[in-house]
Amino acid sequence: MTQNNILLISGAILPVIITVIIGYISGKRKDFNWQQAGDINKIVMLYALPLSIFSNMVMTPRHIVMSMGPVAVAIILALILSFVIPLLVARYLFRRDLALSTLQALAIGSPAVPFIGTSVLAFYLAPSARR
Repeated sequence: MTQNNILLISGAILPVIITVIIGYISGKRKDFNWQQAGDINKIVMLYALPLSIFSNMVMTPRHIVMSMGPVAVAIILALILSFVIPLLVARYLFRRDLALSTLQALAIGSPAVPFIGTSVLAFYLAPSARR
């Protein structure tokens, strides 16, 4: 990994790390209560993080993006297959309903989904599903 790649990756991750640090410090100082934490998370997830990712994608030189094409295709295929194969096995081999099969396929194919899913997906679900 070259110096430029490390700088590019750290530039993309730095806003997220700074946001977490600011949130931790403000929580320790009791600047916000737990009810306001959901609103702050919503602002970060809906505005700050997507804008940061978009701006870093736009600033990446075209030749770097194009040179990573085969790797991107391999990663996309691996992610799709790691979801589809467990889904089909759970649905047709173990005869589970579609909802349970989907959840199991997500847990098997993407082990981070149960960990991050509740915090990220809560903003996209109905208000009754939120804490």
